[in-house]
Amino acid sequence: MHARKTMIQGSPEQVEQARQVIESHVIPKAKEMRGFRGGYWLTDRKAGGTLSFTFFDTKDDLEASEEAAAQLRSSGVAQIQGASVAGVSTYEVGLSTGEKVHDRASHARSVFRVGRVADEIQRDAGHARNGGDEGVDAFRWCPVRNA
Repeated sequence: MHARKTMIQGSPEQVEQARQVIESHVIPKAKEMRGFRGGYWLTDRKAGGTLSFTFFDTKDDLEASEEAAAQLRSSGVAQIQGASVAGVSTYEVGLSTGEKVHDRASHARSVFRVGRVADEIQRDAGHARNGGDEGVDAFRWCPVRNA
């Protein structure tokens, strides 16, 4: 399985508008992409940011969806005043707990931030593992299941 991580920066005032755009525009179009398996859209209500993870069966499916995903990002961001794409990256899913955590979890923790250097990221990750919250963003789940 492969994943695309997308970071959108907006404003706290636009969080509900972003959620509506995701639910009415982004998710239905994502479900049409070949190999799409589902996704998570996490929202930082304080900062106004959204971090999404979309999952695809294969690397070929992920790569084949790139143009459509770029158009979808562009049209989605255009509907949210002041929003911009802060970053996009792709990954192979290396490990999984095998559980659908979205059924039970209401919040997630992101240890990595845009623009941090490696030693800061490692420091924050170590601090988070030891129970600290310094440099760690909290996000609200907005899951989608592929029907």
